[in-house]
Amino acid sequence: MPEITAGEIEVSQAEERYLRGAFRRFALPYLGGLAALLALVLAPLVVHVQRDDVAANAAALQSAASADDTQEAQRAEIDALRESLAAALERVAALEQSLQGTAKKMSALEGRVGGSAAQIDEAEFSALQDELASARERIDTLEHRVSAAVGLPASLAR
Repeated sequence: MPEITAGEIEVSQAEERYLRGAFRRFALPYLGGLAALLALVLAPLVVHVQRDDVAANAAALQSAASADDTQEAQRAEIDALRESLAAALERVAALEQSLQGTAKKMSALEGRVGGSAAQIDEAEFSALQDELASARERIDTLEHRVSAAVGLPASLAR
């Protein structure tokens, strides 16, 4: 009688040939049929999953393309805002220079008359005050435009 050891059975060569032949004749056709049946059952599932992947990829490409268009539009809008902000800042700088020039004229007039605003002719003094007030109004207007272009609330404009 053959001995049984851990995991192996001792068989003679004749028994081994018989067992191999029996497996090929009886069990192998059943295993082949089972594999074919599984292939038939799983094939529609695999095709369905692949179709879903294709649809998901197409949807992802469409959303990416629309996101690119949106980003381009936003970039163009940001560039336009930057240009308007730069122009507004240039106008503010020009008005500040004008205001400094007016202040220099005022101090020169004060020095010429005697150093005090009380000694300046009332007409010259009021003309300078009007010019100074109009320059301040223009600066305030430009500051409000800049803050509106940048998106700051009116309370933070000044």
